[in-house]
Amino acid sequence: MVFSLLRRILAGPKATAAAAVTVPVKTSSAVKSSRRQGVDFNISTFKEGDRVLLHGKKTTITTPLKLTGKTKLHRGIIQHSDIIGKQARDAVKSSHDAVYRISYPTLEQYATLTPRLVTPVYPADASLIVSLLDIHVSPPSDPSSIPSEPLEILEAGTGHGSLTLQLSRAINAANSAPPYLPPRQTPVHKTKKTDLPEDDELTPEQEEEVRQWKERRNAIVHTVDISPAYSTHAETMIRGFRRGMYAGNIDFYTAPVEEWIENQLQQRQSKSKPLEEKTEPTPFLKYAILDMPSSHDRIPHVSRILKTDGTLAVFMPSVTQIGECVQLINELRLPLMLEKAVELGTGISSGRLWDVRTASVRRPRGLSVASSSSSSTTAVSEAEMESAVTEEEDSATQSEKEVEVAADGEEANISEEAAAAAAATSQPEPAQPDRRTVLVCRPKVGDKIVGGGFVGIWKKIKLGD
Repeated sequence: MVFSLLRRILAGPKATAAAAVTVPVKTSSAVKSSRRQGVDFNISTFKEGDRVLLHGKKTTITTPLKLTGKTKLHRGIIQHSDIIGKQARDAVKSSHDAVYRISYPTLEQYATLTPRLVTPVYPADASLIVSLLDIHVSPPSDPSSIPSEPLEILEAGTGHGSLTLQLSRAINAANSAPPYLPPRQTPVHKTKKTDLPEDDELTPEQEEEVRQWKERRNAIVHTVDISPAYSTHAETMIRGFRRGMYAGNIDFYTAPVEEWIENQLQQRQSKSKPLEEKTEPTPFLKYAILDMPSSHDRIPHVSRILKTDGTLAVFMPSVTQIGECVQLINELRLPLMLEKAVELGTGISSGRLWDVRTASVRRPRGLSVASSSSSSTTAVSEAEMESAVTEEEDSATQSEKEVEVAADGEEANISEEAAAAAAATSQPEPAQPDRRTVLVCRPKVGDKIVGGGFVGIWKKIKLGD
């Protein structure tokens, strides 16, 4: 009896200790399950990693907040620990007792005030470009299912990431919230002066959850840049906005856009495993944006993977470069139809429309075909351009009259001459000995006049149209 009682007494602390060991395991599993609810996008209070606007005589944006961090201003130093835990529009004091109001930056302020390596597409222009694309998405009906054909967007030329951020916001409603902030896709180069926030390392199980979530995305932005530094900087900028709420919609790539297209076609070909060899690739892009040097040279590559009725946008600094795109599409007879050419700039609410097309004009008398062929598309006099414009406008007016006359009759048939004249602006004319092709670039009559960049919007049409 005594020995058994002693055994129970001695075994009691061990049993208690064993029971105590199991408590942290249950607690950690509970914490892990709570983290699976998604990334914390609640911005009611400031946390570590947030960028904050300091409103004083001059508006300043901080580096990502850290408990031991600080921001130097002309009127003293503000400790990040004084900001963390506060709410928007609260007041903080600097070391010189200067009062600053704090707030979250808007997307426009964030894209403008964050450090940059390259000139960005300014927020007003980026917003208008996204509006011209006319993107429409809907929330997923079943977030757990894998979509057969997600909406895919290609942005060739990541740059600062301003336009990338606008595109991701436009499609954000199509995807559910990620379980965790996806890990970085671009390499991080450590430097002495860095604004990179520290990311939480994911376990293999968490990385698998993120991978499965990416497969269930209904809308994706593929952004490609040839510069690793630009791509890394853009990803950092996007992950820093509102705790990375738009970062999961974007896939970053560092490569020439032509190589990226070929790699995508090979990967998709191997996954589909077709029964018979396909001669033409299966298009998968709904939208494509070219914002890079010599964008017109990439149009034939992008046209192959753009779906029918898909939209191609080309952003150029000058209208003559939009004209080069028009000429290339006509020469190669690509299945693309120009919808509009829009001038962007400060003070233009919806863009200024331009008339950009090729036109056929008569050669001056006494000028041989050989002597004029070398300068057929470069040196064009004002009189020749006006002649080309007048001829095509007269043809279009005559076509409209013939259509109206036909509509009044019992059989509303459009004559062959009217149909040919109506298609003159969209189809290149065959070469004629006494005529030559010139490029017409002029503002649409009656619109506002303000400088800026230029965007051409094309639609993919069916072959033979």
